[in-house]
Amino acid sequence: MRRWRMSKPSLDELERDIQALRGRADPKPKTTSQAGYAFRVGTELISGVAVGCVIGYGVDAAFESSPWGIFIGSMFGFAAGMRLMIETAKQAGDALEEEEQNAGDS
Repeated sequence: MRRWRMSKPSLDELERDIQALRGRADPKPKTTSQAGYAFRVGTELISGVAVGCVIGYGVDAAFESSPWGIFIGSMFGFAAGMRLMIETAKQAGDALEEEEQNAGDS
């Protein structure tokens, strides 16, 4: 790569420099750490239960069915959170296998 002088470089020179810099970049895909997956699992479970409770509270307020709406809503929220948690665990396992496979290829 050339050094910049006081004169303005041409567009072709700039394009060449950009291509040279892009060629040097290490194109590693971004990977999520295991701690990131763990945080995501906890967040999905808690948010599922919270959304279920809020919907259940709305049902209770609308139909005056005091504890049942929140109870059923929280159960549905828990089930949805568990489903998301299982999917995230599968993604984490797949990512770990791929990372181990890539490390073995190198």
